[in-house]
Amino acid sequence: MPGIQNLGQPGVQNLQRQHLDTGPLGQVGNLRFKAGPGATPRASAPNVFQRFGQFLSKVAFYVGASPARRAQQFVLDQARDNSRRVGNLLGNLTAPPNDPKARSKIAEGLARLGDLSGGDLSSLPGGKESLKTYLGELGVMDLNALRGGVLGDPEARQAVIDRVDPPRLRAQAARLLDQITAALDQELAGQAVKEPLARIQALLAARPVDGTALEGQLARLSENLAMLGGDKLDTYLQGLSDAELKALQSVLNPDKREAVKASLGQIRDPDVRPLAPEDAPDMRHDTLDPRLVQNGRIRQGEALLDRLGGALDGEIQARIERTHPDVTGALRTAVASGDPKAITRALFDLNQQVYDLQGIHGRLPSGTSEALRAQMALAMDALRDPETNPEGPLTRDSLARLNDFDLGLLRRSGELRAFGLRLDLDGARVEGLSRVQGLTDQVVHGMTGLLHALSEEDVDMPALVRQLRDLSDLELQRTWQLGNLGHYGHLADVDSRKAMIGEAFRAALDGLRQSGQDEAAERALGRLNLLLSLEGAFGGAAFGLNEVISEGGFVQGASEAVRRISTTQHMLDGITSTIHRILTEESGEPVIEPVDLPDAFHASLVEQYGVRFDPERFSTTLVLRDDVLARLAPHLEAPIDPGIHPTRTVTLPVRGTDTEFSVGSSFFKDGIERPSISLSVRGARMDGGMARSTWPGEVSGDTRDQAMGEALDALFEVAGPAAEPLTRLMNQQLGAGILQGLQDMGKDSPFRLEDGSVVLPVGAGNFHFDVDKLDDGSFRVVGKMTIPIQDAVGFDERGNAVPVSMDPEVSWAQVQVTLTVSPDGLRFRMSEPPQFRHHFVLTESRHD
Repeated sequence: MPGIQNLGQPGVQNLQRQHLDTGPLGQVGNLRFKAGPGATPRASAPNVFQRFGQFLSKVAFYVGASPARRAQQFVLDQARDNSRRVGNLLGNLTAPPNDPKARSKIAEGLARLGDLSGGDLSSLPGGKESLKTYLGELGVMDLNALRGGVLGDPEARQAVIDRVDPPRLRAQAARLLDQITAALDQELAGQAVKEPLARIQALLAARPVDGTALEGQLARLSENLAMLGGDKLDTYLQGLSDAELKALQSVLNPDKREAVKASLGQIRDPDVRPLAPEDAPDMRHDTLDPRLVQNGRIRQGEALLDRLGGALDGEIQARIERTHPDVTGALRTAVASGDPKAITRALFDLNQQVYDLQGIHGRLPSGTSEALRAQMALAMDALRDPETNPEGPLTRDSLARLNDFDLGLLRRSGELRAFGLRLDLDGARVEGLSRVQGLTDQVVHGMTGLLHALSEEDVDMPALVRQLRDLSDLELQRTWQLGNLGHYGHLADVDSRKAMIGEAFRAALDGLRQSGQDEAAERALGRLNLLLSLEGAFGGAAFGLNEVISEGGFVQGASEAVRRISTTQHMLDGITSTIHRILTEESGEPVIEPVDLPDAFHASLVEQYGVRFDPERFSTTLVLRDDVLARLAPHLEAPIDPGIHPTRTVTLPVRGTDTEFSVGSSFFKDGIERPSISLSVRGARMDGGMARSTWPGEVSGDTRDQAMGEALDALFEVAGPAAEPLTRLMNQQLGAGILQGLQDMGKDSPFRLEDGSVVLPVGAGNFHFDVDKLDDGSFRVVGKMTIPIQDAVGFDERGNAVPVSMDPEVSWAQVQVTLTVSPDGLRFRMSEPPQFRHHFVLTESRHD
């Protein structure tokens, strides 16, 4: 048996079998059986000198042992005593069921064990382990003999229980007999089924299947099951672990069984012929035809395979019903409600359950599969557009009725396709991409700007890195929204994102060529080696940040930097791969040569990404610690007093119709009177549909009024009563909080000149806000403030403010903050590390 762990020793001390008085039965450990042919040898009892020696050893131990050692020995003695009691009980249970003397001994043993254990051997030290060990040392014939005693006779069993004294222990005695019977049945089933079933499993897993060997093992298993009687196969399967059941199921599921049956059919001996009367003139009428015998054995093997599969299916079904009593219950409730949001959520949750169950059990059993298929049909009917999609997979018309989040949940429920959830995958892809078309247009526009930067005779490295950073922000946003739409399935893998980037680059390149700028396009394509070197540098910087993440004080900032730098690297990978294919198709394999990146690139990494990268040491450090980044939060999270933002009414055109909106006064000034803010909105409308408005870029006059009208219309559709409170947040007053946070950073500010001195940006800036409504009703608001800088405030060594003049054409500072806003629009929390970017060119250095 497994043994008892000593408290003061690292090893495991096995319980030693104790010498017992030899009774009328033979001995196996502490279990005694009648001596006879095939029985285990009898063991002699200790003589008087051995017993006296054991007593002296025990006395000496208790005199000299420490309290801890005595406690160990006490537990060990308990386990030995319990082991002996279990063994004696089993020995008495082998007596004939009508033996009154044996009944009395059994009742006494049950009373003692019941009193000690409360009817549960697992609560006794060594109790359950002893039972398992003893039964495991017996053969099938001995186990059958044990089952032929009181355990197998209901009347004798009840008579024994009635003899238990005192009567209050009879319920415990009955539970003990149930435990012993269950363990006995499990051991019998194991010995009869385990070995042939293991061989059958190995034969089924082999390729090709040896039909002859398989037929032999199936026959052996059938004989064992017939000998035992009852359904010991089910009993054996109940004792297997989930992993063992899954391994069996992998070779015995219905699809596999049909192929295996074919292998059994191939073992028919073609030389076997039916007996003819002239070949056997003395043949009696009951002589079996050899061909019929062979066919019968094969049919018996096929039937046993089906029986194995059915028993396995039933056991897995029983386990699923215990852990998931109603797998489809939530979906059934959602379908009854008719709410598409509830249905897609229930489908997604069910998809996860199915994934988990398949991980545990493999192929799901027939009962669960049928229940899933039935509910899938009802769920699809509830999601259909009845006019255009009355049957078949859910088409784009049906999917278009879902909001972004619900469409994403449905597209990520791929495990349910095997049970009948069918989508028009092309239609789903087109629908998803159409919902981010505005962002895709911005990415293509950014790619065009990148091509222009690459086409310059002397590439301006700060301008190029700024283009890359702007593109990476757009690509991150597009990837996030496509992820919500289920475009990438469960995970936006590198290859999928790379393909999307390649498509956008080709679109920008085609646009450049179509506008007659072929020379610029060729010069840009000729920068392949520069882009490859940039890709390697960004990859190195990202790699170095992985070590920074593990350091205290940089976790949040490093994680965010890795996300953005990795996005830039993947974006460059998509661009360089596309350029390589284009050049190869147009002029043959390009020559790849490394390019040494100038110091301006490493300076731009600090300015645009907030990291310092040393290519020689292959190390990366962050400019700002997490505690410095957090200094911005208090200035952004303070509640806003509605009194300083009284309501103003503004009328703007919305798709040709003048529409009134109630907004905060500061939003009215910054967004309408003196335009300095722009706005993009997307999310589920109050009625469950989808609203989206993407700011079109550089606009003015009437075009700007139309853009702001559509943005506010989308905001009020998405946010409802929270729209006006959101306008009190989204204005230039947010910039004041950002500048106060920069002041609190002091000497730790990220805005520095080349000599390391801190600069505080000053001047009128522009804000762009991206508002996304989340599934819980809250809002994700990203505010990006950009300030062109002409005059700034610097600080000398003593901390005194000094004026700093810069070239406003090329000098700028940018801060991006991400806030999570409560559903009512009144509470704010900085939910992502702020992003700081800048490029400073002093006027003095410009004139030198």
